[in-house]
Amino acid sequence: MNDATDSSTQLLTCNRGWIDAVDVTIEDTVLHPTGQPVRVEAVSPVLRNLKCFNVTTTDGRSVVVEADHLWQVTDKRLEKSKGAIGARTRWFSNRVITTEQMITEGLSRYSSGYRTTKTDGKIYQVNEYRFAIPQQNSLQMPDQELLIDPYLFGAWLGDGTAQQAALTCHTDDLQHWTDTISSCGFIPKSMNRPETPNTFRVGITCEKGPGRHQRSFGGQLRKLGVLNNKHIPLVYLTGSESQRLALLQGLLDTDGSIDQHRGTVEFCTTTHDLADGVLFLSRSLGWRATLHHSRAKLYGRDCGPKHRVTFTPKRVDGLSPFRLNRKAQRVQTEDRGAGRKTVSVKAIEQCDSIPIRRITVSSNDGMFLLGRDLVATSESLAAESGKQLSLFAA
Repeated sequence: MNDATDSSTQLLTCNRGWIDAVDVTIEDTVLHPTGQPVRVEAVSPVLRNLKCFNVTTTDGRSVVVEADHLWQVTDKRLEKSKGAIGARTRWFSNRVITTEQMITEGLSRYSSGYRTTKTDGKIYQVNEYRFAIPQQNSLQMPDQELLIDPYLFGAWLGDGTAQQAALTCHTDDLQHWTDTISSCGFIPKSMNRPETPNTFRVGITCEKGPGRHQRSFGGQLRKLGVLNNKHIPLVYLTGSESQRLALLQGLLDTDGSIDQHRGTVEFCTTTHDLADGVLFLSRSLGWRATLHHSRAKLYGRDCGPKHRVTFTPKRVDGLSPFRLNRKAQRVQTEDRGAGRKTVSVKAIEQCDSIPIRRITVSSNDGMFLLGRDLVATSESLAAESGKQLSLFAA
């Protein structure tokens, strides 16, 4: 049995960051769904002309694999029991299954493809998905050398002035942000109050002297290429857990919100690249994040596209997406949602054939995270070595 990935698919490595799948070598270290590193132990020549499919999950992840690609799944199929009419028997089983087998057996949890439910006298058809893939935990990556403190940089990306070194904040948070700016080696500078009530704009400057232009916060933003072009540079996306968490906390402490009743976190922006970065950060820390696209409207006027990243953290996660207490205290303690982190296969569609390359990884179960969406994938057993065989695109 084999698996394949899109020729444009990339792999996140601990030693080289993101690489094209064709460039993977036995010197690389990829990531297991547990977040731990696993070594690449062997690679194969390129194989071509295999039947390939695009697999999409319930939280919007996608990856291209071939028909015989193996998946480790929890099968949640519900069958009718021999007892009462309409009763169903629940049975969960852990299986290793190919992409094509999933298509043949059906992706619905129900053999009929749906179940019926009645609400307020109306009958509805409801579908649930059958195959759940393994949970992906926080990635354990090495520290990166970062030009700007990730927490302050995240705050500027969230509520900073795009063309200058200034940060807009709520007046209640002004002391927090002036303290943060000072602790990062810069000098907070009062600026004119914005038109929005209860907000304040604070500039970020530095000590006078030689090289001030380069040492300044604005100079460092310029080096990163983010002035008038807000996005998260790759070096920040591939940092250690603490660096990525600090960056996300800065983004959410400024431009994020959390529902006081459900505890759902939301980051909303009109910048697609920034939304993609927040989506990856959230997933890389182990949260089941999703990205929603819609139109931004003001007084009924269409103001263009907007992008919303949402996820639901709990205190049992061990990581908080906020530092500001007024937001952090809304993270709920109880984890009642059994499916809060469940990711299931939603759709499988045939696509163009792509080149593939086999690799062998050091984990006993042969699993690793595939693509920028961090899809938890499994591979085929290599009987002679006891290892599991994986395939990458060339």
